Amino acid sequence: MRPSDPQVLELQSWIQRRLGDFEGKIESVRLARTLDPRNPYWTTSLVSSLMMDHRYDEASKEIESAPIEDFELSVLHSMLQLRDHRDPRRRLADLAALQSEYGMAAVPFELWEAHIAARDFEGAVELLDSIEAADPPADDWTVFSVPDTDVARIITYGFLDARHRLGSLLEQARVKRDAARVPDASRFVPNRHLELAFITAVEGNAEEAERLIRTWMREAAGDLAELTNQRHYACRALGMAAASSAAVECIRSALAEPSFVMPFIEPLMPYYDTIRTQPGFVELVAEIQAR
Repeated sequence: MRPSDPQVLELQSWIQRRLGDFEGKIESVRLARTLDPRNPYWTTSLVSSLMMDHRYDEASKEIESAPIEDFELSVLHSMLQLRDHRDPRRRLADLAALQSEYGMAAVPFELWEAHIAARDFEGAVELLDSIEAADPPADDWTVFSVPDTDVARIITYGFLDARHRLGSLLEQARVKRDAARVPDASRFVPNRHLELAFITAVEGNAEEAERLIRTWMREAAGDLAELTNQRHYACRALGMAAASSAAVECIRSALAEPSFVMPFIEPLMPYYDTIRTQPGFVELVAEIQAR
C-alpha cells in the first residue's frame, strides 16, 4: 500500500535520497504532487530531482505543465534555458529580472554563483562585502554548506589572481577548518576536505588538492546524499588546482550518476580555465557537445 500523506511521502523521499535511490525519490515526490497539486514545493522538488538525475527534458516538461508559477521554479527554468543559449553570463541577468518580477531576493549564495559564472568577479566581491556587512548578518547563505563566505572570497580572489587581497584569510580559513576536525577518524566531517581543497588549489598545491578530494570521495561514499549534493564542488576544486586528468574523470563520473554537474554549464565555468586547452578536457567538451 502506497503512502497517501504528502508529509509521509516527503520523509520517504528523504530516506530514498540518502540511500541513493533517486528513481524512488522522484516517484515519491511525483506522487506527493498528485495529492497536493497546488503546492509549488512539490513541482520545484520534482524538477530539481530530475535535473540532478540529468533528466533535463522531463524537467522542462514538468515546468511547462506546472499549474502554478513561483520564483524558485522560474529560477530552475532559467538554469534549464542554458541548454539552448549556452551563455552562463545570462544567468546573472536572469536572476536580476526574476527578482524584479516576483519582488523576491535570490539566495545570496546563488547570486554569488551567478557572478562567478558570468566572470563578474569584482561583482562577486561586492556581494560578499554586502553580505558580511549586513546587520544582522545575512544567514540565507547557510542553506548551502560549500563554500562558506570565507572560502567563496578565497575562490573569488583566486579567479582575480589577487593573492595580495587575501591577507590573513587563508590562514584563518585553515584554522577554522582545523577546529572542525573530529578526533575520531571514523567520523565523516562533511565538506571540510572540499573546502580545504579549494584553499589548497588557490595556494597552487595541486598534489595536495587532489589528495584532499580523494579523501572526500572515500568518505562521501558512505554518505550518498553528501556525495550527490557536493560532487560538482569536488570537480571544481580539481579544475582550480589545474589537476586536468582528475577533473575530467570527476566530471565524467558525475555525469554518469546523480549530481549537480550539468553538461550544458559545468565545462563553461571559470573553475576549468586552467585546463581548458588540455587534450583530455578538450575531448570531454567535444563529447558533451556531440550529445
